[in-house]
Amino acid sequence: MTNSLMQAIDSGDVKKIQTRLMTYLSTNPLDSKQEVKQALRMIDEKEIAVWDEHDGREFVESRDEWTKDYFGKLQAQLITNFSKKRVEYILKVGRVAYRDELNRPEPARKSPSRPTSSQSNNSNMGKFIGVGLAVVATVAVVYWVIK
Repeated sequence: MTNSLMQAIDSGDVKKIQTRLMTYLSTNPLDSKQEVKQALRMIDEKEIAVWDEHDGREFVESRDEWTKDYFGKLQAQLITNFSKKRVEYILKVGRVAYRDELNRPEPARKSPSRPTSSQSNNSNMGKFIGVGLAVVATVAVVYWVIK
């Protein structure tokens, strides 16, 4: 688990925990190291009141509709309703929406050379993730200021 998420849980600061979980979901939608699941267990064990009551919004059941766009919509909903039910559901959607990235083989290591288009695309992906993370953080700050 990341140090910042662990520190937030140890501090018991609800807003920090929520922010760290949203950030982690944005940067690792697959939860490939099961860090969110581990964090959820720790939150339950420490009985930290981090969860909102679920607002009743229905979730899409068809996995065919579990896309990256839908994943983003669910993340936005976390800002106004940080329910455990939604976080657990987002983990499921993330594994489906980003499954191609999970199944992508690691590229063979080679000596440095001129960047290929795939390297350029990876660089762009990093920029997109950074921008997305900044947007989520900004929205979260605005929400907490208003609330």
